[in-house]
Amino acid sequence: MLIGVDLDNTILNHRTSLIAISRLMGLENVGPTKTSLKKAIIDRFGDAHWTFAQALIYGPLSMEAEVYSGFYDFLERMHELEHQVCIVSHRTEKASGDERINLKNYARLAVDRLLGEYSSKYSVYTENTIEEKLRTINRLNCDVFVDDLPHVLDLLQQTGSRAIRILYRDSADSEVGSEPALGSRDASFYAANSWFEVIRIFDRL
Repeated sequence: MLIGVDLDNTILNHRTSLIAISRLMGLENVGPTKTSLKKAIIDRFGDAHWTFAQALIYGPLSMEAEVYSGFYDFLERMHELEHQVCIVSHRTEKASGDERINLKNYARLAVDRLLGEYSSKYSVYTENTIEEKLRTINRLNCDVFVDDLPHVLDLLQQTGSRAIRILYRDSADSEVGSEPALGSRDASFYAANSWFEVIRIFDRL
């Protein structure tokens, strides 16, 4: 099988950058999740500030990102099962918050830094729009796709893709009550709150 995996907030954990941004903007009491920080910044400072914050998080600060726990174990398990893995991300070349920041370059640098010896084994696709991302997933004929955004998985289904879809949300980043039951097929996709749970899903497929 070919397994496609999203990059940001699926492989790359930006929690450290979210905390740094919240402190920089005087929002220390805001929970360090993207949803919470986005709402707090927009409510206090406006949309433009959030757009710039995203340019930093997915640009220079992505070099501070970490890989979610269990992802290396996932790669090893997929190798044991003789499955292939590729990374398909939605990243524009220029950040809308600061066009001097090349988000594609930072994605590649982050992958090389964090995956080390693994990085040369996996193809990385950084597409300008969600539509292009979906077309790439279908062009590659991914048998499975893992993403942290339910609407991306829903759109993928609407394209006619028969890929098994897995919603990945790390338990520390999830909003209470917002996720399908663990391991369920709610909305026709599986739900996992760790990469270890993703591995267990594959072992049941």
